[in-house]
Amino acid sequence: MSQIGWVDFSPKDRGLVKTALAMLNEPGTLDELGIGQIRDGFSDLLFPGMSTIQTRAKYFITVPRILRDYQLLNSAGKRRPDAFKFLSDSENEVAKALVNFHDENEGGIIGRTRVNSGGVSRRPSAIYWNGLRTLGLVKTSLSLADFCRHLDGSTRYNTDEAAMLDEGGDDTTKEINLVELANDDPDWMSEEVLNIALTHKEATLLHSCFIESPVIANSVPAQLLKHGLLLDLLDNDCKLVGNNKQVESFDLLVESLCAGEKVDTPCKSTIKLAQEFSLAMEGAHIRYNIVLAEKHEYRDSVERYKLRYQEWFKKIQGLELFQSDCEEAWLEEVSSAGRAINEKPRTFIKNWCSLMRNNNATDQELDECVKEQAIKNKGGRSLLKKGLIKDQWMGMDRLDYRWSTAKGILHDIQEGLNAKT
Repeated sequence: MSQIGWVDFSPKDRGLVKTALAMLNEPGTLDELGIGQIRDGFSDLLFPGMSTIQTRAKYFITVPRILRDYQLLNSAGKRRPDAFKFLSDSENEVAKALVNFHDENEGGIIGRTRVNSGGVSRRPSAIYWNGLRTLGLVKTSLSLADFCRHLDGSTRYNTDEAAMLDEGGDDTTKEINLVELANDDPDWMSEEVLNIALTHKEATLLHSCFIESPVIANSVPAQLLKHGLLLDLLDNDCKLVGNNKQVESFDLLVESLCAGEKVDTPCKSTIKLAQEFSLAMEGAHIRYNIVLAEKHEYRDSVERYKLRYQEWFKKIQGLELFQSDCEEAWLEEVSSAGRAINEKPRTFIKNWCSLMRNNNATDQELDECVKEQAIKNKGGRSLLKKGLIKDQWMGMDRLDYRWSTAKGILHDIQEGLNAKT
């Protein structure tokens, strides 16, 4: 059995590794066919600043508040501790306050199970850092670790980097400008005040961040918030609403956005291409599961996956999904956003699409295609070389590109906008 080990030199290193491992444990992320680069590229275009391990919108507020508190220690003439330790300790306090305020039915509280046994393992600051930079709530291009070193003065930067970091007059003003968040409640972390729900003011701030940033103007959250489409899409359980039925389908999101007259064309184009890629790769992953089940002689699983493939194949009939050069459009869209795509997944996607365009391609040829790619992608670590639990789905299912996360964040914002205070 394979194991992963690492040598860490600080709590910062440890936190980064834990976050990476946590992401690997998320359901639906097992990338046996090596298409993760394309999936992540579309995800960055559609839902920038979001990740599958984010939970609630409140953490876009609490982390900057902690950083602001740290900065204000200096303005108060106090000796400041190590910035990373201050952040870590404060995140533990936030977790304790939220757990004490809410009952067990409240979801998305990071560190609930660890708060009294060693502290939060997945730090909100690490999970939300890219999002905080994307939304401009923390104005820096630095990593979290480097940013903390900058705050406590343990790192020197060249002239250009220092100019980017320090935007203001005196030292205090320069530091405070790094965090775009008002410090209007010094007791915000107390158990009597702290709540996982957003206040109206907090929700208004996040709403503004999404719709006013030109960098993410064509993203799904920006378009939904800008054009007031959330109320038509989300019910109280974060589920999409359409035709008087509650659904959670990424396909319905695509349908709703593409039908919206006010939605910008670039957003419509990107999400349509992402939907096509998701549907195309669903077929490849079904065939991969058939190969795995056949290898391990799980006959009932083989039959079930074959039936699922027939349903998928019937679904794509008449959609012109695999039209000429469709794969080039998908790959070019991701590449245009600055995502480098390795040659192996490029070749596999082209081969898969070519076979699907060939009406005479056999199931055996399709299976050989996915089998060859799995071996190239994983080598000796491929599940084709290991044991398999019966009836266990392997590989990616339909891709929703972080929509399952985004809708929860957006629901929190909408709830806050609806709040009176």
